[in-house]
Amino acid sequence: MSLSSTVAGGTAQFGRAPVPVTALIDSVLDRHRSDYLRDWPVARPQPWPAAPLEQPTDRWMEELVPLLTADGPLFGRLAVIGLCLLEPEVAGVAERWGLVAGLAHEVHPTLTDFLTPVGLRLLRRRAPLAALSLGLLPRAVDLLGLPGEGAAFHLALARQAAEPRGRIGRWAAAFDGGVYVGSGASSRRIVEVPVQGMGWSRGGQLHAGQSLGGLIVYDPASDQLDVDESWPAADCVAVGETALAVGAAAGADAWWGVTDGGAPVRLGERFPFEGGVEAIALGGEQVAVAHHGEVYAGGPTGSGSCWHTHRKARYGSRRPRTTF
Repeated sequence: MSLSSTVAGGTAQFGRAPVPVTALIDSVLDRHRSDYLRDWPVARPQPWPAAPLEQPTDRWMEELVPLLTADGPLFGRLAVIGLCLLEPEVAGVAERWGLVAGLAHEVHPTLTDFLTPVGLRLLRRRAPLAALSLGLLPRAVDLLGLPGEGAAFHLALARQAAEPRGRIGRWAAAFDGGVYVGSGASSRRIVEVPVQGMGWSRGGQLHAGQSLGGLIVYDPASDQLDVDESWPAADCVAVGETALAVGAAAGADAWWGVTDGGAPVRLGERFPFEGGVEAIALGGEQVAVAHHGEVYAGGPTGSGSCWHTHRKARYGSRRPRTTF
């Protein structure tokens, strides 16, 4: 395998010394800080996972051979993607940070032009979100528009760990006329009200915030549907496996709570978000709130409702899309 000057320089500095694969990844990225991932919302994973395997750089390069076609020298972006895929833990971290997808979208003409069938299978298995963003994952189910319902506004997937590869398990879709819950290709409507956002808890219950107030909680195992009226009317909703957050309608602040029965906790006690929450996102107990032209990040501490602002960032005049 021939190497570009970037990859050759990134590997030569280690000589014959055994190194973890993340050392090679960082070495290549360090040579292109100014031109890799300039238009992609990504940061380099810090820290990388502990690497139990260390070996000389030529051994790492040999492991790339079955994954990549032999057309031309191995260039930097392709080398980083391939090296990330060699270790499952490294691939998982790189994917969560957007590194694999970001670099893949900068490979021209396309990443698939440089991957062998073995490399493509490894990308789908170890970086499925990157593969999905490139249109490289086969569909497990086609969610068609329903007569009289129009397009789906919200989609949510439950944990899929128990499903065979290529199959989809529990999912939910929200239309103007109600919410449908399905498993595989079958589904049924569980409620006939519009919702502003939804997601599945770790316990397997669907949580959906309503624009008219109240939190819908549906347990498909028992087919039981409840409405928790303590939650305010929602303009925007974010649901994770252990927590959820609501940007309340009519300027009634932002709220947080644990899934599967937690009461809402007001987030704006120190920095009120009165007057409207434009968007909300959730990462564990951390919440990002877009409010009056700025983005605040923080969340509850301990059992109280104290809100800590970590960062403010200006966005444009369009409605923001906030995500963790």
